Amino acid sequence: MHPPENLGSISRRSQIFEKRSGQGIVHYPYQRPTRGVKRPHDSENEKQSRKLNPLHGIVEWINQGMELPQPDVPIIVVLAASFDVGDCNIVWRDIVVPVGSDLLNAFVLLLQTFVVCNVKCRPSDKLFYSFFYAYCFKIGSLSTTGNKFLSQLN
Repeated sequence: MHPPENLGSISRRSQIFEKRSGQGIVHYPYQRPTRGVKRPHDSENEKQSRKLNPLHGIVEWINQGMELPQPDVPIIVVLAASFDVGDCNIVWRDIVVPVGSDLLNAFVLLLQTFVVCNVKCRPSDKLFYSFFYAYCFKIGSLSTTGNKFLSQLN
């Protein structure tokens, strides 16, 4: 146990307080990270892409002849101009699965890919996917946010 420090003058007390609180502030984030630290934040480019395409990171449109991306999580890549119908592919790393031109079937296959391959989606898309798993496929329970969304639809 440490002997009590001489807290005589006010300036001495403020120096000790600054020293101790400075050490506490430095160590606190390591012991108790804030909520936002656990999730990566989208870059400005990512935010702009989501404004142009609300399904960015889930469905991507690229022009014919362009090289297919190699994402860390499975996505649907449509070979057509933005929001046009075209050939759909499920793309994950260097794996490409042609699906045809039916975007709805491609989406169902994408959801099944996450379940069968036990792949985690990006944190920013987790609520989106969990809604479809719970409501459409009856896998897991519907979150509070999902229930609120359904009540607003009715």
